[in-house]
Amino acid sequence: MFKRQSTIPAENSLRLILCSLTLAAIFLVISVGGKANATDGPGSPEGECIPFIALVQGEATTGKLAGPMLLIACDASEARTFIKWLDGPETVGWIEGVDYQQWLVAVVYAGPKGRSGYRVKVNEIRTTPEKVCLVVALREPTAPTSEVISNPYQILKIPRSASGPGHQKLWEVRDTTGELLVQKRFGSNFNVPSQ
Repeated sequence: MFKRQSTIPAENSLRLILCSLTLAAIFLVISVGGKANATDGPGSPEGECIPFIALVQGEATTGKLAGPMLLIACDASEARTFIKWLDGPETVGWIEGVDYQQWLVAVVYAGPKGRSGYRVKVNEIRTTPEKVCLVVALREPTAPTSEVISNPYQILKIPRSASGPGHQKLWEVRDTTGELLVQKRFGSNFNVPSQ
């Protein structure tokens, strides 16, 4: 029987292993050290990232919302004012089960789309003494979908402390490129969508 012999001398084999390890270390440093947050660009919002809880994503097909929108509820009665803009009784359950002593509820709408299957997702929330900024990404459908007017939304719980004393902060919604989609001051017809 034949015994296969290595065609690489032991000295070259050791060099090959060392080169491979060096390249692996370089790739590791680049991938860990060079990885940037999707919002850490020239238009990225400043401030401290705060935790939030994503409750549900959906698509509203009822109501006539004109564009991107942000609705905030400080209590259950305020939340009931925009329940009519959401689809499905399970969504209503998410909102009614919130402890409003600790949380605000926010609904981020992406604006009307010409077909179903879109999703809006809040990537992060940043806060400064003057404002709260929600950074969102819009995902397009990956497969053919029905042609209906839909408005993708996401419902979140945000710590009540994020809005500051007296809820006087400016609230913004920006996309991942930094483009401003919505800007509202708390209490200025926050929960009255344009019709």
